[in-house]
Amino acid sequence: MDSLGRCRVLVMSVLMAAGAASAVLAAEPTVEDKAKQVWRLLDYVAVDYGGAIANGAVLKASEYAEMQEFAATAERQLAELPSGASGASLQAQAARLRQAVADKADPAAVAQLAHALAGAVLKAYPFPITPAQVPDLRRGAQLFQAQCAACHGAQGHGDGPAAASLDPK
Repeated sequence: MDSLGRCRVLVMSVLMAAGAASAVLAAEPTVEDKAKQVWRLLDYVAVDYGGAIANGAVLKASEYAEMQEFAATAERQLAELPSGASGASLQAQAARLRQAVADKADPAAVAQLAHALAGAVLKAYPFPITPAQVPDLRRGAQLFQAQCAACHGAQGHGDGPAAASLDPK
C-alpha cells in the first residue's frame, strides 16, 4: 500500500472513530439520568422558591419565572418516564406543585410539595444520591477557587470580585 493509501486508511479510521464517539455522546439519557434531573429540579424549587415569592407577592420576576419553568419542566419530564405503578400519583403531585407555584403559594408549602415529590421520584426510580466514593476535598477546594470564588468569594460569602456585577446577587 502506498503512502496515499495509508493516509486514506488513517483518515477513514479517524472518521469511523469520531462517528462512534459521537454516537456514544449522543446516546439517549437513561431512565436513571432523567429521574435524577427531575429530582434535582425539584430540590432546586424547594430550596430557591422562597427567594422568588413572599406573602403571595413576586420578589424577583426572573427568579419566579425560573421557578415556574422548573416546576413545569419537572412535570413534563415525569410524563416522559416509564409510568409504572406510581406514574399517575407522580403526575398528580407534579401538577399540584406547578399549580402551587403558579398560585404564588407560601414558600414552606411549595418546599413541602417539592420535597415530597422528590422523595416519591426517588422511590419510583431508585438511584444513588450520594457519591460512590468520598470526594477529594483538596480537589474540591482547587475547583472552588478556580470556578466559584470570583463570585462566591474565597470563603463562600458571596463577596468575590465579580459578585457586585451579578443580577440577582
